[in-house]
Amino acid sequence: MNTKGHSLPVFQTQKKIKPSFWFGATLLITGLLFSFPAFAQFAGGDGTSGNPYQIATAEQLNDIRNNLSAHYILIANIDLTEDTRVGGAFWNDGQGWQPIGNRTTTFRGSINGNGYTITGMYINRPAQNDIGLFGGTFGSADINQTLLLNVEISGSDISGGLVGWNNGTIRNSYTTGTVNGRMNTGGLVGINRGSGSVSNSHSTAAVHGSEAVGGLVGTNDTGRPITTSYATGDV
Repeated sequence: MNTKGHSLPVFQTQKKIKPSFWFGATLLITGLLFSFPAFAQFAGGDGTSGNPYQIATAEQLNDIRNNLSAHYILIANIDLTEDTRVGGAFWNDGQGWQPIGNRTTTFRGSINGNGYTITGMYINRPAQNDIGLFGGTFGSADINQTLLLNVEISGSDISGGLVGWNNGTIRNSYTTGTVNGRMNTGGLVGINRGSGSVSNSHSTAAVHGSEAVGGLVGTNDTGRPITTSYATGDV
């Protein structure tokens, strides 16, 4: 009996079905991977207040700027000394760290430093306003236990070690190092405005500027609360 004429189409059909199955599975898996980019971006969490994004590296700290309304928590010390200087990931042609947000595009989420430190942040932007780790915060922003060591900052108007333009809540935080600006320059905050508040915080940073300069806050709007906080740096 000649069976070749019957068997070949069967095997050909099987060969066509098998690749299409794996191709479909590959597309499905790829689709799932691309549906959740944040899990690869941070060390854990989903960005909610109950399960904040976990930050363990300088790159993850920098990624805050891509979602200004999410919630974050540090799970490790972060050293920006090399990253913000010559050849580093955030050297930016000599300008160093790019502040996260500004007074118009504000940080509106929360960050809990969790007792860990951020060391060696360098910013050299003497012609730019709204300077600090965060350039600007909105009323819903909550910055807690955020500890910055050995900052080296140069800005123009509204410069602070932690926040330039603060319209949110800062608590249990501190800065050390140097902050230089033209006006509204402070060791922790450049200007505390609107619903801004500072509590249980301090700065030992040396602060230099030509107008509205303070060891803790450069300018504090009338009635804005600053409680249980102090500065000991040279001004």
